[in-house]
Amino acid sequence: MNYTKQPSTFELISRGYLWVNLPVTVIILAVWFGLWTILNLNYIICLFLGTLAGTYFWAYSIKKWIKWAFSNNIDKDKILKIGRISLLLWNMSTINNTLTDKKK
Repeated sequence: MNYTKQPSTFELISRGYLWVNLPVTVIILAVWFGLWTILNLNYIICLFLGTLAGTYFWAYSIKKWIKWAFSNNIDKDKILKIGRISLLLWNMSTINNTLTDKKK
């Protein structure tokens, strides 16, 4: 008998925060503050560049989180439900695109 324990909802949410939300927040704040204080750029431009850097990291890390959840036998609907609760995902297309990329 091959029994694998699925991660709990708390574990899915906490890994999502640790892998996605926390690093994205740190990247946005670090880029914004770094550009604003070191290079004396405009406040709005620094915030825009920080958000852009955070968005690129989010696109990378959310795929990593979805692949991890799917490899632990979590179905797509539960990934979407938990992703919406924890403010990681907004729609099913991100999950479908990630799983399509995995099969190639």
